[in-house]
Amino acid sequence: MRSYTVHTSPDLGPAEAAERAAFVKDGFCWPALIIPLIWLIWRRMWLGLVLYVVAASVLMAATSPLGDAIGFAAAVLFGLLFACEANNLRRWTLQRRGWTEADLSVGRSLADAEVRYFCGPTILAAGVQTRPPVRTVPDVLRPIATTAPAGRYTAGTNAIDEPPVTGLFPEKET
Repeated sequence: MRSYTVHTSPDLGPAEAAERAAFVKDGFCWPALIIPLIWLIWRRMWLGLVLYVVAASVLMAATSPLGDAIGFAAAVLFGLLFACEANNLRRWTLQRRGWTEADLSVGRSLADAEVRYFCGPTILAAGVQTRPPVRTVPDVLRPIATTAPAGRYTAGTNAIDEPPVTGLFPEKET
């Protein structure tokens, strides 16, 4: 399961903020490895773009006297490092723009994480389940939100069928 941090804009009302919430995946970012400049432009991360171009230029200038093999290895390592930290750079950019980190959501895909964020219960670190906070479900997710994953949630009530289990070999409580 992938985890996503959910960021909301303070400039918008609750319904618009839910509609435009940004879900940022934790971990490696493949587009940032393969097409970093286009990824930075697409995400409108202008300061990150400038820093990337400056860092890549300095790296090329520093490794050019050392040979092609060392320059290529340094460029590959720089690309891997950037792809590992690209989503953190995106979180930093959102924070600089005034967005707040509203919550954390997990799911097999982005769509699953969105459904869990808008419709699923919040599970605290201690394993205590609480009622989900009142959130506005965006129009895009309304068809998905009405059909919950099988065996996990009771449709329409957001109630959990079974208690959370932890450990390597969990057993259901009776």
